[in-house]
Amino acid sequence: CCGKTLSFDVILSLKLVLMHPNEKLITDFYLAFKNHDPQGMTACYAKNIIFEDPAFGKIQGKRAFAMWYMLIERGGDALQIDFSEVQANDYNGSAKWTATYTYGPQKRKVVNHVVGTFSFQNGKIVQHTDHFDLWRWSQQALGFKGYLLGWTRFMKLKIQQNTSKALSSYLHKMKSFDVAF
Repeated sequence: CCGKTLSFDVILSLKLVLMHPNEKLITDFYLAFKNHDPQGMTACYAKNIIFEDPAFGKIQGKRAFAMWYMLIERGGDALQIDFSEVQANDYNGSAKWTATYTYGPQKRKVVNHVVGTFSFQNGKIVQHTDHFDLWRWSQQALGFKGYLLGWTRFMKLKIQQNTSKALSSYLHKMKSFDVAF
């Protein structure tokens, strides 16, 4: 109408008004992630959240909250998040998202394509599972070693042990700063 185009912000505002409340919850989660706001992300979670992905395995509650703080802190300004295809109903939902960041001391570039699935209860996310190709991730993050071994159960368990250790260390550090999750 009238030869004017709607701005991205106006279109997003209209979409947010029309979407299912759980679709908005997922959108809020990823907008907070995109803006490096772990507090906004974890506000979408129930206190007893169960999170699972190939790198962290299954974690819940405080450890899941702390994971996002740690990942955003480690990602710094290099962390870029994009998301699309958000859908949800009263019980479950999903979204596609991509994280681009540098990993490890060698600062290897990683572009991780993920499908997140969610379950909801009382207006909060109670279960969040991220699905991605761990072999592809390990090739980018770990280089040749990831290419050779990233597809094996041994490497998956080693990655999960390392992420668990890093998360425990991060939680210990946060307790010393008296940060509440």
